[in-house]
Amino acid sequence: GDSCDAPAPPSSSPVAEPTTESPTDSPVAEPTTGSPTESPSESPSESPINQLTESPIDSQPDPTNDPSSPGTRGGVPEGYSLVWRDDFDGNDINRDYWSRGLIYDVNPEQHVLWDPKLGGPHLLSELYDGYILDKNVVVQDGVMQLINREEDPPIEGTWPEGTFTHSSGFANSLHKVYFNGSRQGKGNYVELRARFPPGNVGKVWSAIWLVPESENWPPEIDIWEYFGIFFDPQWGVDQMQWRIRYGWYGNTTAAKVRTPNYQERFGATYHVFGWLWTSEEMRWYIDDEEVGHMVRGRELVRWRWPDEDMAFVLQNGLMESVSPNDPAMTTEFPNRLNIDWMAVYEKQ
Repeated sequence: GDSCDAPAPPSSSPVAEPTTESPTDSPVAEPTTGSPTESPSESPSESPINQLTESPIDSQPDPTNDPSSPGTRGGVPEGYSLVWRDDFDGNDINRDYWSRGLIYDVNPEQHVLWDPKLGGPHLLSELYDGYILDKNVVVQDGVMQLINREEDPPIEGTWPEGTFTHSSGFANSLHKVYFNGSRQGKGNYVELRARFPPGNVGKVWSAIWLVPESENWPPEIDIWEYFGIFFDPQWGVDQMQWRIRYGWYGNTTAAKVRTPNYQERFGATYHVFGWLWTSEEMRWYIDDEEVGHMVRGRELVRWRWPDEDMAFVLQNGLMESVSPNDPAMTTEFPNRLNIDWMAVYEKQ
C-alpha cells in the first residue's frame, strides 16, 4: 500500500454488481448502501491523464504459469460462498472490474487518493519511483501482469512533473468491486493465486491492498505488501507485511504483522494467498497455512477497526529511495507481480 504517510485509497462492502454477466455462477454481491453514482459503460472513455504509453503493450508470456507449480492449495472457510471471481482469461482487463492506474476510468475525476502536493495520476506519492503507465498492466495467458520497467530515454512526467527513469503498473477496482467484511453478521474471505517478483535485494514494492470507496484516506488495509528492502536494510529485507492504517491524513498510525525472509521461506514462486476479514478478526494464509492474525480490541482498539466499503488496489511499484549502502541497484528489470486469479467470498 501507501506506506509511511503517503496517501492511500478507499474502502468497500459487498462487491459491486458488474454491468455484464459475471464469469462466476453467483453474481457479485450487491452493496448494502446502494451502488456507485455512475455505473460503468460498456467501453469507458480512456482517461486523458492516463494515456501515456510510449511503447506497445508488453506481451511476454509467463513461463512459470503452470497449474502444477507450487501454490495450488487454498482453503475457503466453511459457510462462505463465492460472490466474485476474475480468472483473467481474456486478452485485457475486465473493465467491469478494473481500471488501470489510480483513476476510476468511467470518470477520471474520481480516483484513489494521491498526495495532493507531490503525487498525481502517475505517482501515488513521493515515496514511489516508477511513473504509472497503462502499458504496464497486461493480461496474457490467463495472468494479469503488473510490470516495473527501466525507461530509456527517461520519461518526462506531466502529472506530477519530473524526470523518471522507471515506470510501474497499477490497477484498481474503485466503484466497481468493493466489499466490507465488518458488516454485522457477515464476513469476507479474499483468495488469490499470485507470484510476487524476486525482490530481496531490490527496490521492489508490490502490494494488494484496499482503499475506501469514499475516496478518502485513511483507512487503508494492506492485505499483502512486499518490500525488497523496507526503505533501509535495518528496517527489513525480503519482507512481506500486512497492516491497517488509521487516523487522519498527515497523522496516521499502523497496526501491522510482518513475515521477514518471505521469499527465503516460501520461495519466489506462485502461492495461494488467503485473507479473512470479519467484524472481530483478520487472518492471513499462504497455501492454507495461517501466517498472521489480528483481533479487534487487541492489536487495534475497537473503534478503529475498518467498517466501510473498500476497493482493491493492485500495484507493482518501486521505492523512491533506500539506504545508499544497500544493494538496491541490483533490482532486475523488467519485473512482474503476476496474478493468476482472484476471488471474494461472503459468509452466508
